[in-house]
Amino acid sequence: MQVHLSRTPFIYRPAPGRQALRRELIIPFGATGYVALYEIARPGFVLVLAVRHQREQDYGAASR
Repeated sequence: MQVHLSRTPFIYRPAPGRQALRRELIIPFGATGYVALYEIARPGFVLVLAVRHQREQDYGAASR
C-alpha cells in the first residue's frame, strides 16, 4: 500500500497535545508497527518530526 501523506494529511489521527497541525500516521509492520509524527507545514508539504515503534512510550524531544 502506498501512502501519499502530502495529498491527504488530515485523514490521519491528531497527535496528542495542542498543536492543531500535528498528526500521527500508523505504519503497520509485523505484529505491531510504527507511528510517524508529522506536521502539516503548508498545502502539499508535510514535515516528518519523528518515527517510533508502537511499543515505545513517546517521541522524546520531538513531541514537545
